[in-house]
Amino acid sequence: MKKYNVKEINSGGSLSLVLLITVALLSGCKTNDKPVSKEMLNGKTWEMTRLAGNELNMSNYPNGAPTITFTADGKISGQTGCNSYQGSYEMKGDSLSLDLGWMTKMFCLESGELEFTMAVIVINRMKYTDGRLIMMNGAKEVMEFRSK
Repeated sequence: MKKYNVKEINSGGSLSLVLLITVALLSGCKTNDKPVSKEMLNGKTWEMTRLAGNELNMSNYPNGAPTITFTADGKISGQTGCNSYQGSYEMKGDSLSLDLGWMTKMFCLESGELEFTMAVIVINRMKYTDGRLIMMNGAKEVMEFRSK
């Protein structure tokens, strides 16, 4: 088996050029992520704009996009796009757990409510970027909200 040294692989300096460009591009990339604080969330109503990376299909939400409102005492309330809910949340750093608690029981044909409630179950993190509250499962973005 032939062994190659860096000089043989790097003939003409192309590898160095690629590495230099990659480092330059990556060092110029900045995220606008900000730590999320209870103060940032409290008293605001956030409206869902994306689910699982896709724009919200409003035809699945006859009563409007799902919303969530946070309070200082760890409570949440909002709309699922069909029903109202009141529950609680816990936040430590960027960790987040949501419990929708009780919910009204209206029947909405062809509602996206199930998608919303299932997404809430897997949320464990959040971040705030460019005016968007992004709820995540690990590194995967699950839901995106904007302040109303």
